[in-house]
Amino acid sequence: MCERWADEHAGDPEEPRALVDAGWLTVRHGEAEGALSLFRRAAACDGEYRLDAHVGIVDQLYALGRATEAEHTQEDLRAHLDTCHDRVPALRCGRPIFCSMTPAHG
Repeated sequence: MCERWADEHAGDPEEPRALVDAGWLTVRHGEAEGALSLFRRAAACDGEYRLDAHVGIVDQLYALGRATEAEHTQEDLRAHLDTCHDRVPALRCGRPIFCSMTPAHG
């Protein structure tokens, strides 16, 4: 359902956010492969929701039992967050466990 909506609204300025939201909705419906597809599409877009999409990708890779791929993706995301130095991007986490991926500041 969400993938069809995303296809119909491709190119919309709000597409990345909609893809991430649709991905988490798809997760709630127990469709890990569909959610992963939506998160990958959102990650391919530029903008502020790209990192959120990567969080969703990691989450779904783990849910699908693809731990090695998830760990590599998570390492890439952490490396990117480490380059942010004085500014931590706002991550809208679909699951609280991934909020711990943001670097500690203080």
